[in-house]
Amino acid sequence: MTGSMRAILVLAVSCLTLLPLSACGPTGGRVPLTYQVVGGQAGSCAQSVGVFWFEDERGSSAIGRNQEEDLYPRSMGVTTWITNALVSELSARGCKAEAMSEGSPFAPDTVLSGEVTKVFLERRDLDLTLDMALRIELQKGEDTLLKKTYKGQWQRTTAPTEDVYVDMYRQGLADLLQEVADDVSAKLR
Repeated sequence: MTGSMRAILVLAVSCLTLLPLSACGPTGGRVPLTYQVVGGQAGSCAQSVGVFWFEDERGSSAIGRNQEEDLYPRSMGVTTWITNALVSELSARGCKAEAMSEGSPFAPDTVLSGEVTKVFLERRDLDLTLDMALRIELQKGEDTLLKKTYKGQWQRTTAPTEDVYVDMYRQGLADLLQEVADDVSAKLR
């Protein structure tokens, strides 16, 4: 076999191998949003905190783009996913944390509110990039204890399977919320 024939054969096999990847990713453009608590120093939080349901300030319900297809959450919305995950992180640090809304019977020492400003995963061939950003405000009565924006970007080069998407969202949120929970629990010692 000549060198040029070998090169053509390698190119053909490579194309046939990568062709199925063009359709890889979440089923029907729906991604399950999951979360696993990272935790921190147990007992580092000595107060109760009510976490108001986060507001969605993203301007779109899409959470990403898989080549030519928009991605959406499969079972729960972004704000529910983030609020529940933050309550879990704060609870793991010893806070008495609960999700709440106006008129809730829960009477916490402090109240945390927030806005989701970005959750978007972009896929270009085998390159995936997730950008996330949220703003929080922690208040005790009329005093603002913490007001901060948290941002992160995560990148991977890999075959884009549904498990990869799920893991990227889960890991991105875990990284972001670990920092949020550390800051909040430090203010509540």
